[in-house]
Amino acid sequence: VLARALARNTWLCSLNLGGSIISPAAIGPLSFGLRLNRSLSELILDGCALEDDQIAVILQALQEHPTLRSLSLQQNACHDQGMGAIAALLHYNELEELDMSYLIRKKKQPDPPPAEEQEKTAEEESKSDDQQANE
Repeated sequence: VLARALARNTWLCSLNLGGSIISPAAIGPLSFGLRLNRSLSELILDGCALEDDQIAVILQALQEHPTLRSLSLQQNACHDQGMGAIAALLHYNELEELDMSYLIRKKKQPDPPPAEEQEKTAEEESKSDDQQANE
């Protein structure tokens, strides 16, 4: 609903979603609404628990936004994809203010392999150790 409203809106200048937890499923529709909106001059996404790839999707939607002048991304995770999107945004937009305070710069840890794979890896390592001991 918010995405459709943003897409149709022609007068909203500032959108503050600070502290809102934006679900991963809502990132696509939100970015679509932001892409079509042409009136926003300020967007605040502080503390929205956004991950690196989510920030990248949102910022790619804002590239070449004609009126965006202020963006705040405080307290969100931002690494390779997000920083690349920030760089592109700075290249294509006429931002006057960008707040990246307290960005979480740690890479997202890969999910651990399933227990079955961990057991296989442990067995392979023990076999390797046995072979080295025999030699």
